[in-house]
Amino acid sequence: MKFLRLIGQKNYVDWGTAREFRHYARSFITLFCDIDRVLLKNGSKFGPNGWRTSAISENLGAIARLQSEGRLYLVVTSSRPEGEIDYVKAELAKFDVRPDRFVMGLPHTRRALVNDYSHTNPFPTAIAINIERDCKTLSSILEGIAI
Repeated sequence: MKFLRLIGQKNYVDWGTAREFRHYARSFITLFCDIDRVLLKNGSKFGPNGWRTSAISENLGAIARLQSEGRLYLVVTSSRPEGEIDYVKAELAKFDVRPDRFVMGLPHTRRALVNDYSHTNPFPTAIAINIERDCKTLSSILEGIAI
């Protein structure tokens, strides 16, 4: 079976068999990534600099590489208030990281992702990654999930 993808209105790309398409599709990921303590250092409204914290450059570099390859859709999450979006955008942009979506003002609680699977999007379709606060190893973790 052949899969075709419409690009714009005129050009088609042959994706080959269903198996080849699934392999190709697995090279892309939607990444839900917390800003606090993963992309930027720990901050809070009670900290000496408030929410104005420095970048974790190693992690931002890993995300920038994936974005430059066009394989990453980035949704950043945070307990930071909505009013901090401009600061976060500016800090991430220094590393060529441009989130596709922002989810701000979340409670400082555990987070869970639930996703469906089917024959067109085979199991597993959701994974969870937990990293130590302010660690710099996101690159090796992302490599481990083969994106």
